[in-house]
Amino acid sequence: MADKIKDKERIIAVVTVIYLVILLGLNFIRVFDINFWGDECYSIELANIPLGNMLNRTANDVHPPLFYMLLMLLVRIFGNHPWVYHLSSYVPYLGMMLIVIFYVRKRFGEGVAILLGTFVSFLQNAMEYIVEVRMYQLAAFGIFVSFFAAYELYQKESAAGYVFFAAGSLIAVYSQYITVLTAVPLYVSMFVYSLIKKRRIINIVFLYVGTVLAYLPWLFKAFIFVNSVSSDGFWIQSNPELKWLLIYYFNTNNYFSALMLLIAFAVVVIGLVMWFKDKESNGVFVYWFVVGSIASFASLFGLELLSFVIGPAILSRYLYPSTVILWVIVSVGIVKYIRKNWLVIPISAIILVVCWMNFFSTYAAERKADKECHEALETMQELLTPGDMILTNFSHYSWTMMDYYMPGYECVAVSSADTRPYTIDYPLDTAQKYWAVWKSPMKDEDLVWLKDNGYDYKDVILDGTLGDTVNSFYLYELIPIQ
Repeated sequence: MADKIKDKERIIAVVTVIYLVILLGLNFIRVFDINFWGDECYSIELANIPLGNMLNRTANDVHPPLFYMLLMLLVRIFGNHPWVYHLSSYVPYLGMMLIVIFYVRKRFGEGVAILLGTFVSFLQNAMEYIVEVRMYQLAAFGIFVSFFAAYELYQKESAAGYVFFAAGSLIAVYSQYITVLTAVPLYVSMFVYSLIKKRRIINIVFLYVGTVLAYLPWLFKAFIFVNSVSSDGFWIQSNPELKWLLIYYFNTNNYFSALMLLIAFAVVVIGLVMWFKDKESNGVFVYWFVVGSIASFASLFGLELLSFVIGPAILSRYLYPSTVILWVIVSVGIVKYIRKNWLVIPISAIILVVCWMNFFSTYAAERKADKECHEALETMQELLTPGDMILTNFSHYSWTMMDYYMPGYECVAVSSADTRPYTIDYPLDTAQKYWAVWKSPMKDEDLVWLKDNGYDYKDVILDGTLGDTVNSFYLYELIPIQ
């Protein structure tokens, strides 16, 4: 009988690992894509300049330098290829999945590993940042490490536990300043738990001092974000509604399913706090879940407070690193602490179906956009000749994107498609060859501007894609009126 049980457990373990490896593989094939929006092209630009120059530029930016250093390292090793750029976020995702395979599976069981691995791989916000050439996945990896290290430290103090906890938090805050709001409650929880358990406070003092000293080289740069928010030219002009920010924590591209997952999180936490019976065995989970919930939402409500005091400061992607904590709580809570064990299977099955459906729809959209991007790029490379000028009404094209996709061609922003009222006033030289890259169809104001400057236009690409998969790509040839 014992042998049969062991054989069954071995089979379940093997199947779980195979499933998680499949998730890794399905996301790996997504790195072979050439679409990069403006911020990603900025990352690529920073990866191709000297390290000192990069540090100087990020010292005056709203994001710290660790991610750019990782991207720079990968470029130096593998060269300048689109898949290498995407790899900069896939590598931290790989690290998270290895933690799920080798730690979570053994510590919490196969069921938790399957749910958490699916969340980490197939929720919409996860799928976006697993391959985006930005710092959010690396920051999420740091929070992921710190949250599990906190659980181990609650169970038993160890030098390794403190090292992993500090290292994870430093990775996060050196990748994204806002993760400080998530890290602080975790650090406070260490002090509180030491008081509760009457542990040596000196260990916490060493943890605090060591972390501050390690972050000291960049600590005051964090105020750059605050200064940017207070400036008139800051790009965030309004915050999303609170309900959409809450739904973002379990973004599935479907409002109802995301809401259900958010409710599941609340049920898990509240239910565990109210229903646990054995304080010694379950008290650590209650403390871990409550601290994790506070830490995860601290970034949201901290930014809401900053917005109230200074000005709008929230983009949903700023919250992404803190969402991974809720994914852990729901995965562990559903499998280990749901009151009716028979409910675990249908609830888990629904979650898996929703996440897999999201993968297939997202992957299909990415393949379509990648194909359109190849076609647009080939068309531009075929039609444009040296000396031609590109005009655009989308700032990202003139900022970084055309430098990446069409190097050697001057690109000038002549208006902003998002300005209300829409205006365009840029003098044209009939001796110059122009191409217009728009994010929308030509407006009446555009036609008046062209006519006043002695130009007409010819459609080349309508409603296509070039780099930015959110905004459409329109290419027009500007032709002098004879």
